[in-house]
Amino acid sequence: MYRSKLATIGVQTEDSYGTEKAVTASELFLARDIVVAPEGDKIDRNLQRSFLGTMPHIITRERVHMTFTTEIRGDGSKLKALFLACGMEETGDVYTPVSGSFSSATLYAYFGGKLYKSLGVVGTFEVVLEAGEPGLINWDLYGLYSIPTDTEIVAGDDYESLVPPTVESSKFTIGSYAGIVQAINVAMNNEVVQRLNVNASWGIEGYIVADRAVAGSLNPEEVTEATNSFWTDWQDGNSKALSVTVGRTTGNKYSIACPVAMYDSIGAADREGVRVYEMPVSYHISSGNDEITISFI
Repeated sequence: MYRSKLATIGVQTEDSYGTEKAVTASELFLARDIVVAPEGDKIDRNLQRSFLGTMPHIITRERVHMTFTTEIRGDGSKLKALFLACGMEETGDVYTPVSGSFSSATLYAYFGGKLYKSLGVVGTFEVVLEAGEPGLINWDLYGLYSIPTDTEIVAGDDYESLVPPTVESSKFTIGSYAGIVQAINVAMNNEVVQRLNVNASWGIEGYIVADRAVAGSLNPEEVTEATNSFWTDWQDGNSKALSVTVGRTTGNKYSIACPVAMYDSIGAADREGVRVYEMPVSYHISSGNDEITISFI
């Protein structure tokens, strides 16, 4: 029997794709809702014969799909390998997207007495900021398949002890407007595709980020058009720069900036008796590889 609460996870950036980079105790970090699941394609063998019934199927193109959620806190160093595996680069604690020289990661997930390991991990993520809550990142990753081994959780972990800052006094603006917003979501929306190869184990050479379409949502309170022209900005396709900073203490503070935010639609909703807009937002390039910048301060 394995208790579901006894789990931890760690990631290391690989020197070359699919080459294991051992994850030590010091690389482990805290996460929640950790799911590491095998996936594969079921091939049905619908051959005709002199009797009814089905023939044994084949499982092929085996892979590992991993999802989990982390808090945003500290200097971001525990999350660096994840950001790099999701199509970003880091310069001085500032993360921006890339269009080449992508990284991959080795991921270890310990559940009770088992170690789930995957190499060549690539994926995408979504930042979720809600008023009064810690900022969160939902990670969605794919990697090469391997069978888990019977291994106890490694000793000597070094988890960050900092309490994450909550999303308050966050200096949120879109354009010059500091609206009343309950939640801000920004997702990389990387298109992760598999490279099939007849010579590779399980038939999969690996995974790459083929494209991205950064997007998210806002839910501001409705105001007059004179106060802020949501309708006109949507109708005319006007872009606005989005900026939000979370935290008050250096070393446990971060900001997110999107220079070209455009409203996809404007939907009316009710939030505890207050009219609000539910607004899908697209975040586009300005000069290239700059749809989103995440800075740890």
